[in-house]
Amino acid sequence: MDANQEGLDDYELIEVPQWSQDQLDRMIHESRASLTKELEDKFQAKADETKAQSERVLNSKVIDLKSQHEVKIYELNRIHDKDVAALKAQVATLVKEQEGLKKQLATSKEAYKRIENRLANEFIKN
Repeated sequence: MDANQEGLDDYELIEVPQWSQDQLDRMIHESRASLTKELEDKFQAKADETKAQSERVLNSKVIDLKSQHEVKIYELNRIHDKDVAALKAQVATLVKEQEGLKKQLATSKEAYKRIENRLANEFIKN
């Protein structure tokens, strides 16, 4: 026995299958398809996770904007209510002043008629 043969005796010989080119091509195709499917699944999972995270962030921002909007509406309504109350008070004051002026006008008209009648009576006497 030569030295090469002695080294091989320490190992168990296994049969390596001999595949045809078609079999190798099919195994490569199946492996590629399997890896492609695995990568697509991972990509889809990552895309779904990113979409869900974006939706959570967007929903949070929408809630914040709604809260800010509600606060502004409340503040504007408060200011509006104060303005309306002030205008109502001014209108009430103006109505009272108008009533007072109407009374003064009526009193002045009566006084004018009395003076006119007095002058007419004096004119008739003279």
